[in-house]
Amino acid sequence: MGLERSYALFAPAYDLLLRAVSARARRRSRAQLPSQGGPRVLLAGVGTGLDLSYLPANNDYVGIDLARVPASPSPLALVQGNVMRLPFADESFDCAVMHLIVAVVPEPSRCLAEAARVLKRGGMLLMLDKFLRPGQVAPL
Repeated sequence: MGLERSYALFAPAYDLLLRAVSARARRRSRAQLPSQGGPRVLLAGVGTGLDLSYLPANNDYVGIDLARVPASPSPLALVQGNVMRLPFADESFDCAVMHLIVAVVPEPSRCLAEAARVLKRGGMLLMLDKFLRPGQVAPL
C-alpha cells in the first residue's frame, strides 16, 4: 500500500490517537518558535493539522504534506508535496518544524537532508518523533 493511501486511511483516527499522547511534547516544541520578528517557518508533514491552531502569530508559515492538507484557521500557505523532495529553494526558511514525520517516511536521512537544505544558515529545526532502537518492539 502506498504512502498516500495509508495516510488517507489513517488520517481520521490519527488526531484521536495522538492528540492527548503528544500534546505536552508538541507544546514544548512549539514554545521554541519565535513569537515575533516574522520568520518564515516550514511545517514539514503538517498532516491533519494538530499544531496549526497553536502556532505563534506574526510568522510566515508554509505547511507541506503528501496527503491533501485540510483547510486551516491559521494564516498558512498549504502545499501538497513530499518532504523527501521539498519543492523549495535552498535556504528559504528560518525554521522547520518536523513533528512525527521523520520516523514514518521511507528515507528519514533524505527527509532531514532536505530540511537542512531549505533552512537558512543558523536556522532552527524543531523535531519531535518516536524512535526505537534496533530490535526494540513498539508498544503499539
